Amino acid sequence: HEVYGFFLAVITFAIVFGAFAANVLLGAMRAVPHAQLETAQAYGMSRRQVFWRILVPQMWLYALPGLSNLWVILIKATPLL
Repeated sequence: HEVYGFFLAVITFAIVFGAFAANVLLGAMRAVPHAQLETAQAYGMSRRQVFWRILVPQMWLYALPGLSNLWVILIKATPLL
């Protein structure tokens, strides 16, 4: 029964902190200036190219501080198991 409780705790932490991480990534995606995305499309890039070559590299600059804070909170919360 201890394994079952531990498994439920891990699943719960994954769901909760996954939602927080998704919120951080969404905010980072919205922080990238839209004009840069429009410029990339004007140069003839497909949506996939714009996403992987323009949006994702710049998004990580905005997302890393929030994700690192989230990681610290997760590490501090896991001794509660």
